[in-house]
Amino acid sequence: MDNRKEQMENLEKEFKFCQKILNAIGDETRQHLLIIMMTSGECSGSDSAGY
Repeated sequence: MDNRKEQMENLEKEFKFCQKILNAIGDETRQHLLIIMMTSGECSGSDSAGY
């Protein structure tokens, strides 16, 4: 398995494990969207601020 893919899968598992705690910073819909973005393979981000 690709190391990056394995890291993303581990991060997803950890994220799901912490969902109840993360509810303090956002609802489950936001968390679900973050998981989708993390697993989509498109994690290059955006530099719209110009930094």
